[in-house]
Amino acid sequence: MTRLTEPGGALRPGVSPEEALRRLSQYEDLRASLETQLSSTLEKLEALKTQGKNRGATYQQLLAQKLTLRDFLSRMDLFVR
Repeated sequence: MTRLTEPGGALRPGVSPEEALRRLSQYEDLRASLETQLSSTLEKLEALKTQGKNRGATYQQLLAQKLTLRDFLSRMDLFVR
């Protein structure tokens, strides 16, 4: 990835504000997608738990997915204040 900004937020020389805004939009889209996936995963986990299927392979896979999504979102939060 080529940085468009300096650490702290200033645009690098030769980078247009429009390009930086486009990249920011892509990161915001990524964040929204991850949050949607996490919500869907949590709903599926709850449904399986309600059905008493919380020991099966599908439940375990969804649980791993939940942990991965939460970890990724937490890492993003470290840099976005």
